[in-house]
Amino acid sequence: IEKIYLYPQLVERGGVINLNINVSEGREVSAYISDMIGQTSPLQVNIGDNILKAPNVSGTYIINVVISGGETKTIKIMVK
Repeated sequence: IEKIYLYPQLVERGGVINLNINVSEGREVSAYISDMIGQTSPLQVNIGDNILKAPNVSGTYIINVVISGGETKTIKIMVK
C-alpha cells in the first residue's frame, strides 16, 4: 500500500512542508514542484519523513511524487 501525506497545504513563504512517503521496500521515489506557469524543479526526497522548504514566492504550486513503476501522486499547495 502506497501512502503519501503532505501537510500543511497552506503555508507561509519559506515555511516548512512535511512530506511523508510510505511505499514498499525497494521502490524508488522522486518529487518535483511546479508553479502555475510550468517552471518545474526537482525536490530531494526519500522514503519516510521529508522536511521541505516552501517557495519564497506566493502562489499555487503542484508537487508531483513519482514512484518507480509509474505511479504518480499530485498534491496542490498554496503559499501565502
